[in-house]
Amino acid sequence: MYSKVHSAVVYGIDGLHVEIEVKLSKGLPTYQIVGLPDKTVRESKERIRSAIESLGISFPAKRITLNLIPAETPKDGSQLDLPMAVGILSALNLVKSDSVHNIAFFGELTLDGRLMPTPGILSMVSAVATSGVHKVVVPEHLKVEASMIKGVKCYGATNISEVYELLNSEDPYGQFTSYKKAMKVERDIEAQINFSDVIGQEMAKRALMVAAAGFHNILISGPPGSGKSMMMSAFQNILPEMSIDEAVEVRKIHSIRDVNCADVLSLTRPVRRPHHNVTITAMIGGGVKPKPGEMSMAHRGVLFLDELPEFKRETIEAMRQPLEDKEINLSRIGGLLTMPSNILFAATMNPCKCGYQFSLDRACTCTDREIHSYLGKLSGPILDRLDVLIEVQRVEDSTEAKMSTSTEQMGTLVKKAVRTQLDRYKQVGIQFNSELKSSQLLRYCQMTPEAENLLRESVKTFVFSKRVRDKILCISRTIADIDGNEKIEIQHIAEAVQYRMAESRLRRENI
Repeated sequence: MYSKVHSAVVYGIDGLHVEIEVKLSKGLPTYQIVGLPDKTVRESKERIRSAIESLGISFPAKRITLNLIPAETPKDGSQLDLPMAVGILSALNLVKSDSVHNIAFFGELTLDGRLMPTPGILSMVSAVATSGVHKVVVPEHLKVEASMIKGVKCYGATNISEVYELLNSEDPYGQFTSYKKAMKVERDIEAQINFSDVIGQEMAKRALMVAAAGFHNILISGPPGSGKSMMMSAFQNILPEMSIDEAVEVRKIHSIRDVNCADVLSLTRPVRRPHHNVTITAMIGGGVKPKPGEMSMAHRGVLFLDELPEFKRETIEAMRQPLEDKEINLSRIGGLLTMPSNILFAATMNPCKCGYQFSLDRACTCTDREIHSYLGKLSGPILDRLDVLIEVQRVEDSTEAKMSTSTEQMGTLVKKAVRTQLDRYKQVGIQFNSELKSSQLLRYCQMTPEAENLLRESVKTFVFSKRVRDKILCISRTIADIDGNEKIEIQHIAEAVQYRMAESRLRRENI
């Protein structure tokens, strides 16, 4: 007696389609699972036995062999409980064998046959859909989330008894439904801090607006009390919304780290704020069972590092390749594992250990050695990968300072610039100006002769690298989009160059 059932496991952030073969044969009663199962899968034997017995069916006293295909890839996860149980029932001819051929099953079983949700359902459903299986049985709480994958129809079950009845019904396929209508889309976020609450700092606000509009990396340096963290808290409120496809992509990554049973699909971009003691593995991902790190959890959103030099130098340097390539490549024995990391990297820092170097109202107490050691955490290649580098100073409370730009005003300009970019790049598959490659700059970043001359002179005067020159051009393109200009003009280049003026101090020049 033989049967085959479809399911999947998670590897990294992607799902791997798994076929479960079940063979029942004569001989001494044994129960063996082959195909590189981990301890979680091996321990499923007793859960499956008890769940089948909860149906009033005696567990077969036969030689039972379950093979997990492909055999060379390790399998883990309790979501294989249900498909293995269904495979045994099918091999016993207790369910219609034809009804299981085009269905994938997911779910952890309890001893009394209840189905429990498991993490990573979007990745796994996506994997089986890619393989041609578009009907899935999942725990009831995951049915809306599973149906977020295009073309997939779901059946939500609370226990194995419901699955058993489904497979023996007259028309099992007819009971699968698309639950997308039940999915709620959440667009608005609660604005806890408004930019109008920040006293002064109009240049920093303008820089943050440019960063949000073009998805440019930004670093703000300044003494304590200058409003750096406060502005970063308000920053998320001017970020453009994600599209539905982007939101599903983000949800897919987040569902691997935890079980998300909510029916709400948030269009708000994720913001991650790791502590400065974060390890390299926690930042970029990996581990014995590879999981996404903070850079992948912030995909399509913001990775915010407060007090950047307090992070370990090794951790900061590990971010160089992901910031450049927008993805993380991890080498494993089984091959290359790729995780997405298209992020807006935002950071704040004090200019020195005490925080008051270059301060206009308080003297710095750091020695030259301490300053060089502190700023030495930031290498030249890391600074090259940052688009906007600005300095701020403390601002005294005054009536004039309180009359400042609000979140609503900034958000309106950001939306305008984002719409312009979407229209411009709809044929080339990118969304923001920061994603432009060097080969695309000539086509999409056309300048007036005056702007071109200023850029050339700026590169020569400040000895900007080729990477920094390209970033200045991309930032200028974003500023022009905010202003509604088709061509980049001299004032746009001037503003973009201004956003690099803090670089010499951060590189420890003239200190």
